[in-house]
Amino acid sequence: MSNAFAILHVVLGLGLVVFVHELGHFIAARLCKVDVRVFSLGFGPPLFSFVRGGTRYQVALLPIGGFVAMSGEFQGDRKGGAQPGDVLSKSVGQRFFIYSAGVIMNLLLAVVLLPILFWVGVPFTRPMLGEPVPGGPAWRSGLVAGTEVLAVEGQRIFDFGQITSEIALAERGPVELLVRGPGDLPERTVEVDPIQGPDGFRVIEVDSAADPEQRVFVTPGGVAERAGMRDGLRLVGVVGQPEQLPIVRQLARALDDTSDLVVRVGDDAGGTRELRLELDWGPGPGAPRLGVAPCVDVVAAVRGGGSFAELVERCGPGVRLVLARGRPIGSNDDLLTAVLAGDPAERTELVLADGSRVDATGAFEAHVAARRDAVAAADDVALAMDRTSARVAPSRDSAARAAGIATGDRLTSVAGRDVADWDDVLSAVGSAVDGAKPLEVEYERATPDGPVAAVVSIVPRPTPFADIGFELDRARYVYRTTRPGEALSAGLASARKNFEDVWLALERIATAEISSKNIGGVISMSVISFHTAKEGTAKLLFFLCILSINLGVINLLPVPVLDGGHLVFLIVEKLKGGPVSERVLGYSQMVGFVMIVSLVVYVTWNDLQRWVLG
Repeated sequence: MSNAFAILHVVLGLGLVVFVHELGHFIAARLCKVDVRVFSLGFGPPLFSFVRGGTRYQVALLPIGGFVAMSGEFQGDRKGGAQPGDVLSKSVGQRFFIYSAGVIMNLLLAVVLLPILFWVGVPFTRPMLGEPVPGGPAWRSGLVAGTEVLAVEGQRIFDFGQITSEIALAERGPVELLVRGPGDLPERTVEVDPIQGPDGFRVIEVDSAADPEQRVFVTPGGVAERAGMRDGLRLVGVVGQPEQLPIVRQLARALDDTSDLVVRVGDDAGGTRELRLELDWGPGPGAPRLGVAPCVDVVAAVRGGGSFAELVERCGPGVRLVLARGRPIGSNDDLLTAVLAGDPAERTELVLADGSRVDATGAFEAHVAARRDAVAAADDVALAMDRTSARVAPSRDSAARAAGIATGDRLTSVAGRDVADWDDVLSAVGSAVDGAKPLEVEYERATPDGPVAAVVSIVPRPTPFADIGFELDRARYVYRTTRPGEALSAGLASARKNFEDVWLALERIATAEISSKNIGGVISMSVISFHTAKEGTAKLLFFLCILSINLGVINLLPVPVLDGGHLVFLIVEKLKGGPVSERVLGYSQMVGFVMIVSLVVYVTWNDLQRWVLG
């Protein structure tokens, strides 16, 4: 779908959700013989309007909702008392129906459309896991890339987004996943213990998988197209990288090691060939920097059991893996490289927090042998950043590496300031970096004869970047039910679950369990709708159903000027036998208006930070 058509679909789609809500109020008012003065999509000055049957229909300037203005809505509207066509002349039950009809219509839209969409087919991201974050909850549970999640806490799922939402809103404690491993392995149940993310949602630290067929989308005129790559080819592998690794990880390792990229691609006829992409490395975005990071060499967790795991457990917390088969370790990939390419006769050594050394060669080799796969064995060790020291690992083509700093070197001084840990390094570099002026950096390198000190002059520069000219899509598929009854059941279940999830999320935000920065407004809705529209009309309509449920739930909140506020006043009126005073109603409407305006300003600021400033 072109951008112009996608934008048109977004405008019409968002307008449809608002229109359906206001249409509910309008129809209910007419059924109860209430005169409707204005039916408006949007607020503010009308862009265009017409009058028919005593009602002015308009589209207004500000696209932040809509309203239906009914005759005699407030007690002071008629000095001579309520007239037959006034809303206040109607019974409490009739007014309850009128003010709740918008929410009812929003829910009906989802209940009617969702079964149809599931019968026709909706594109989704497959509920398939990518590479888990080493040491994270998914990793600790033994989940690997390519694992398909079938259910979360007994709730069957069909989209990767459902995994994150179900886990985010699940009760505290372990979460049960029904999964099927790569290669059509039998289904099994796995318990994962999520952690609290920075936004308050519980996460298991894993992203969605890349397209299993590994088809590429090529940038027109880019380096990949010039090398002979075209849309639809399959990326079979990256030359020089372990074939057992997922293709995304092969790409990441290759881009960290080489200037050019040599890939193997395949076509539908079964043929394969190698293509060399001559990458044009240039300054990337961001400020000039040294190009170093903390060494990732502290053993955070070990899975899979075996002698190496037992050795780590005996050593206690803070174990640091400095060398593996004679190679310095600065990242998880350094450990993998050491396992694959190192000399088996080389010593594998653990350095503990107190500086003592432990020979882990035999235990590590036994662990590798037990797994029968060196890649899997290396991935059973999760390393974390060592922020307690100033030992660093320079990135490829960085200013620090060009100056001679190597993985494992310990910085002692930056621009005349002594540094002892990573926070000191950050502070010193941040204070000293000034354009292209060189910084004097002192460091120590461990050698068999003891540490050797050196001083280098480094000119900070932005991190190098090269556009590879192609990308891999996410794992996508079309979810379609096979029978009408199944479509109806799936649609109703989806509507009910989304209603419950929205209400639960609002409850968690109100109790500060989830950050309110997750709330979005018109900008977020428009951006998400635009990207959803690019996936087709069915996916946009599915998103609009979810948005319609959101709008319905929000309008149920007991806030004056919202439908829920009107319903609360009607319940009070029924209980006390008469309406609340005009004074109370007036002040509450003023407070509610201020609350809504404040909320609009807040969510708009969130949107600007998320989509513009961020």
